[in-house]
Formats: sequence, C-alpha cells, structure tokens
Amino acid sequence: MKPQAEQYATREQRRSAGRALRNKLRRVDQGKFDLQARKFDPVELMNAAHKFRLPELMPLKNARMSLNPFSFYRGAAPLMAADFAHMPNTGMLVQICGDAHVQNLGAFGGGPDGHLIFDINDFDETIRAPWEWDVKRMATSLVLAGREAQNTEVECKNAVLEFAGTYREFMWKFSELPVLELARYLVLRELKVSPVRAILKKAERATPLDSLAKLTEHKKGQYAIKESTDPMFDATVQRPVESAEAKKVLAALPGYTNTLQPLLPPVHSGGCGFSHRRNGKRRHPRLHCAHVRRSRE
Repeated sequence: MKPQAEQYATREQRRSAGRALRNKLRRVDQGKFDLQARKFDPVELMNAAHKFRLPELMPLKNARMSLNPFSFYRGAAPLMAADFAHMPNTGMLVQICGDAHVQNLGAFGGGPDGHLIFDINDFDETIRAPWEWDVKRMATSLVLAGREAQNTEVECKNAVLEFAGTYREFMWKFSELPVLELARYLVLRELKVSPVRAILKKAERATPLDSLAKLTEHKKGQYAIKESTDPMFDATVQRPVESAEAKKVLAALPGYTNTLQPLLPPVHSGGCGFSHRRNGKRRHPRLHCAHVRRSRE
C-alpha cells in the first residue's frame, strides 16, 4: 500500500478519495443518531469529566448548565463526544476544536485596515478526531442558540442549512488555494447569510476590548484582573491570585509565548491590545479552524 503522502499527492487524488468515502458512509447517514444505542450513564460520564476541576466551583457550573438546553450543551462537550464516538464516521481525522458552538466564536483586532477578524476562540477541548464532530456540534448549537433567542424552528433549520451549504462551498474553495494563501486566509466581513447572521449576533460583542473591560480594572495606568461574582448564584468566579500562585503563572508565560507564531505584517495593521512582545518583536496567537469561521460586514 502506498504511503498516504503519495495516495493524496494531487488535488484530484484527494477529491477522488473523498468521493470514495461515500461508499463507506453515505452523507444522509451522517444525520442518524440512536439514543437507545448509548451504552454509558451520562451522569457518571460528566462526573468523570469534571474530576480534576475545582470542586468549589462545580455547584456553580452545574447550576449554570441547568438554566436552559443551550447552557447545558455548552458545558457538556464530553457527553456529545462520547455519543459521536459510537456513531459511524468517514475516518478522516483532524485536530478539531472539540467544543465548536456559536458562543465560542469571537472577534480579534489587528486585521487589515483595522477590521476585526472572526474565528473560534476556545480550544481547551481540542482533540484529534473525525472532522464531522466539529461541524455537527456547530450545527446543533445553531438550533439551540436560535431557540434560546426566540427564533422560529424554520429560522433555526434555515440557519443550519445555510451553514452546511456555506461550509461545503468554502471547503471546495479552500481546496483550490495554495497552502500559503490558505494559511493567511482571514474572515473580515460577514457572509451574506441572514439566518446565520441572526443567530450569531451575540458573538459580535466578544471582542478583545470587551474582554479587557469585563475582566480587568484600570488603576494608576495599569490593568489588573478584578474580583467578580456571579450575580445570579452569588459565587466568586474571578479573583486576584496570591503571590506564590502569581509567580507560577508568570513563570509559565515564556513557554507559552514561544509557541506563538510571529505576527504577519498584513495582519498587524490596526493593532491589538492583546499582542505580546518578546525580544522586541510583537507576537500574538493566531487562531485557525478549517471548519467554521465567522465574518463581519
């Protein structure tokens, strides 16, 4: 058997291989899910997933998840992954986000001409898994978030159909791009898709400056993390760390900044308050997802 690099050396070979996978798994079968086939206890699974979380914050997490179906969905990525693991897939593995949903989309400053760049902004659930998982999770979130926003079932369905169609079209477009051009691809304006735009409206507020104002306070010319409490459940969710704990955090930062890609000149214009400086050079994390990207007018 030829090495994978030789099997998929040309664009046409890759397309042929993709079409051949339809014989392994029909596209219509991607939407089938049998709840009765689940062979695990969801409560036990979630408890195991939360084993290493701070125990004092678990009551708050569970209370937040109980507010509505979308809140539960956002906090139950391990549960959905466990269900996906028992469903058929194409066998094409990629490094997925692992928690793709509409509220994990955000805006980043620093685009050309000062435009905001939209992308996925949460990767703490990232895992090597079938590409379908991210797409299905994002599509499901459009329905749940849409219902929470009082959108009609027709609007939610239309949003999913537009999302799936746009995903397919852009995957085709990306397959035609040279590797370097694809690596530099940024979403700077909103797709002309009104159903998706209506459901993703809240994500527009997730900009770096919004986060700065929400999480910090400005004193004597410096920003510092402020203490905050969840008003609904009266629980502390953010606090300044003690000196010993702060030293551990600061000691970990150099190793983190070494993993960041150098900021490309076309991306830098416009500036961003969340950039980092190392050895006199400005660097910042560039977040990419091959599956789902948000845009803005």
